[in-house]
Amino acid sequence: MAQALLSPGLFSDEEAAASPVLESTATGFGADVRKDLLSEFSAISPDLGGSQQAVAEDSNGKVKVYLRVRPLKSTELEKGEDQGCVCIENSETLLLKAPKDSFTMRSTERGVGQAAHRFTFTQ
Repeated sequence: MAQALLSPGLFSDEEAAASPVLESTATGFGADVRKDLLSEFSAISPDLGGSQQAVAEDSNGKVKVYLRVRPLKSTELEKGEDQGCVCIENSETLLLKAPKDSFTMRSTERGVGQAAHRFTFTQ
């Protein structure tokens, strides 16, 4: 009777004795949180010497991003899936707008968050 009242995931006395004991592997984890791992994982092989140098020269805080905006398929257009969310302003600027029925748009109407984000790229 008592076993029928147990919540799911709890063991009876017999099951608890037979169940494995799980130990945390995170002991001492906080000591090396700020450890510099770059030296441990950056081995330069002979054939990658040039590319490693190029990465080092380009480390001015910018991230290279390649963007491709896929045009909508005819079936997507027929279903009315074009919500006007992606606006290409020019060859370097992209404007992303939240869909009209999204949580982001409703939050923006209440004064929380932004409905549009502008991204600038170099060509």
